[in-house]
Amino acid sequence: MPRSKRLRLRRSHLVAALLVVAAVALVAASGELRFVRESIAAERVEDHAPAIAAAAAEFGLDPYLVAGLVAAESSGRTRAVSSVGALGLMQLLPETAAERARLLGVRGFEASDLLDDPALNLRLGCAYLAYLFERFGSDPRPVLMAYNAGPNKVARWFADAGGFEAWLAREDARAAAKPGSVRHYAAKVLATAEGYRRRGLFAPRPPSR
Repeated sequence: MPRSKRLRLRRSHLVAALLVVAAVALVAASGELRFVRESIAAERVEDHAPAIAAAAAEFGLDPYLVAGLVAAESSGRTRAVSSVGALGLMQLLPETAAERARLLGVRGFEASDLLDDPALNLRLGCAYLAYLFERFGSDPRPVLMAYNAGPNKVARWFADAGGFEAWLAREDARAAAKPGSVRHYAAKVLATAEGYRRRGLFAPRPPSR
């Protein structure tokens, strides 16, 4: 084999090896970044644990589920604003929050309160979540899907398929849940909630001496 051809082959092999190394490094870096983001989000959510527990207790909700939802919705950022205008810890749309505020007798409610008053955001968000449980039943999966995509939309999905379980079986048969789908969202919230449960985020603390 001519020397020039051998050199070209070596270069191509070297380039391929470097590309593999770069790809591995990129995957590792993305995993590390994801871990860092999740850790920061967990710390933020823990900072709001007392307010989450209070709001969840008022509406008879599992505080771990609420914490998982807060982590998924806002990563615990009190001033989070989505591209569609959802606000605060529980990413409430102003009109949804205003309806819950009216039903709870909260006077003088303004959309800016969802960013300025985290405790109120949690209270209104839990009131809305409790309403979704009343509408969709005790299974948290359809409730979380309704929270994510809107109750009227998912209600149509379930009705067209003959119920939630039939809809879920159909969707699971078609393809695995992908990031961005309501199935993935519900699974993520439940997994995060279980992680907080294992850590005992809301477990009673022994009195300090």
